[in-house]
Amino acid sequence: MNKIPFRTFLKNQIEKRLPIFIDGGMGTMIQKPGLTYKIPEDLNFYKSQAIKDIHKRYFLAGANVATVNSFGANPLRLEEASHSAEEYIAKAIEVAKEAALEAEKEGGKGPFYVAWDSGQIGKLLEPMGTLTFDQAYESYKSAAMAAEKAGADLAIIETMSDLYEVKAAILAIKENTDLPVLTSMTFQPNLRTLTGADVLTCVTYLEALRPDIIGFNCGGSLEEDAKLAKDFLSYAHLPVSIEPNAGLPTVVNGKDVYLVEPEEFALAQLENYKNGCLVLGGCCGTTPDHISAMVKKVLELKPEEKNLEMEKVRSGFANKTYLCSYNKCQEAGGSFGPLIIGERINPTGKKKFKEALLKGDIQYIVSQAESQIGQGAHVLDVNVGLPGIDEGEMMVVAVKAIQEAFNVPLQLDSSEAEVLEKTLRYYNGKALVNSTNGKAEVMEAVLPLLKKYGGCLVALCIDEDGIAPTAQGRVAVAKKIIKRAGEYGIPVRDIFIDTLTLTVSSEQKTALETVKAIRMLKDEYGEQGLQFVLGVSNISFGLPRRDIINSRFFAMALYAGLDACIINPLLEPMMETYRAYR
Repeated sequence: MNKIPFRTFLKNQIEKRLPIFIDGGMGTMIQKPGLTYKIPEDLNFYKSQAIKDIHKRYFLAGANVATVNSFGANPLRLEEASHSAEEYIAKAIEVAKEAALEAEKEGGKGPFYVAWDSGQIGKLLEPMGTLTFDQAYESYKSAAMAAEKAGADLAIIETMSDLYEVKAAILAIKENTDLPVLTSMTFQPNLRTLTGADVLTCVTYLEALRPDIIGFNCGGSLEEDAKLAKDFLSYAHLPVSIEPNAGLPTVVNGKDVYLVEPEEFALAQLENYKNGCLVLGGCCGTTPDHISAMVKKVLELKPEEKNLEMEKVRSGFANKTYLCSYNKCQEAGGSFGPLIIGERINPTGKKKFKEALLKGDIQYIVSQAESQIGQGAHVLDVNVGLPGIDEGEMMVVAVKAIQEAFNVPLQLDSSEAEVLEKTLRYYNGKALVNSTNGKAEVMEAVLPLLKKYGGCLVALCIDEDGIAPTAQGRVAVAKKIIKRAGEYGIPVRDIFIDTLTLTVSSEQKTALETVKAIRMLKDEYGEQGLQFVLGVSNISFGLPRRDIINSRFFAMALYAGLDACIINPLLEPMMETYRAYR
């Protein structure tokens, strides 16, 4: 087969706003002729011709991508099987590649690609289950490496209900292969995943990890799928894949029957294409007839018939900033208003907290989280830097403990890149990362972590020349950071600039420069979604009546355009200022 790499094909189709077609249901097609099996992947060996014919029919129906018969072939899932997961995967890819060659000879249009296909491991990850993140990672790693070795063109991780497992899979694929990645979630009738994530949370979480395509498959009725599709297409910056079932199954004569006919399915997918979806396929109940009808409808569409209203909706979300945990998404700035980042999980100036860290008293950390959330914190800063402890290990333990108890997003706060990397790897969501600055050495240590793991970046306006005394000087440093972050693919909307709060006891004039710098940068980058954050209480160190100084400075910064504030939400004057501003 002479074809361009899948990533190049995807890029070309995106630029031309042209569709990519994925095949339909494999299980549906296996069940139709009554093929018997212990596990479906066995058919790759003893009924390989039947599986090849299914793939070929889909290719001839117009599919560009075949999802191979390897959905359950995961090392942790196959404990009592006649072959290893790696053997099942290699054989599945071999059969599909043969089908592509035959379809090409029979006049199929192509280009044809073969996708290693994997579903869930089948065991919940901690803390909901007993499977560790590292165990999940290793299982996907073995499978992905086998798929690449066998000649897969891309990886499809589909029918996923736990974003943490998806993270393990994406990292395993990207760190050990060069396979493009399509990740596809599945949703319950309440339009949330099994672990409680809605579409916005899924998009926020997945895009931070930078797969090539995101989307959903399987699920419920076409009406439910239409709602999910509009949400995905509203929020996503990456290409979206939509692979619905042929409706919900109905039991007829003791068998599950899918009642949505090819024409109805095709019309539903045509609407998704009009709304901006470029990657279209089918899941349970769909057949080559469904795919053929979909391909025909989509390719007949004229450019002027696309839904321009959805373009307007999409543009409204293009530069919004979001953080998330495993099932809660938090907007920053914008219509939501300023984020409150609780500052109490930090040993600086806190004797009890230092003692708790030295004793390994994690419950104390959890109690600090609880009190701040109760008083209105939207995000919690987590800093455990203290001599005498393993900061990296303690950060992971603290973050896991907090995430087990609460679902608010976290700010991971450390001056050590090694600590940030270790914590980012195990953080279940899209975190705020505190911090980098304008020093070349620091940027080169931290920015690659954001590129790999995703997140929103706190960037301090300080560089090799120190802290500029003027707003103009700090703006220059901010611009340098924004430019360098862009070279790592970090969008402006994921950057929180800290124009630096210096104590007025020694730097009386710089308080106003801090506020002025926010206004200047807001004027230039505000439409691109640039965010601003300050550690507000720094303004009053060493002074009496700190509450007065803090709250007044806080008000000034808010009206200048502050989007997030690191404060103690248990202090009423600060919360009064916040509420008055709102």
